[in-house]
Amino acid sequence: MGTGVGTTGDRLFFHTSCIDHLNHPAGFTIWVMMEYGVDQSWTILAKIRLEIFPPYVIRLKPISIMEEDDEVLMESSKGDLILYIPEQDICRIVLNTPARNAQVVMYVETLVLPVIGSG
Repeated sequence: MGTGVGTTGDRLFFHTSCIDHLNHPAGFTIWVMMEYGVDQSWTILAKIRLEIFPPYVIRLKPISIMEEDDEVLMESSKGDLILYIPEQDICRIVLNTPARNAQVVMYVETLVLPVIGSG
């Protein structure tokens, strides 16, 4: 799982793996920059423990954070979509995919046309 950076809405987030005293995966922590560009605004959004991962899921990668309730949408190493619900401190599978046959693609609605070629 390691570490990673992402954006959701107008917030930047960073996630990092947690390991136990035996160097085994123990979950991960998600930090969110609440005010862009302000170093002191980094806040721990969630510490997601391995014990609440769905069965047979070891690796999860956060891909989006829902702005209204801070739920975290994650992708498992086999392509399933998992939702972390902080109010209940649970993870649940929201899309179960057959053996690595899925790919997550972020969609951002915009009115800006992409620049193609040399301009």
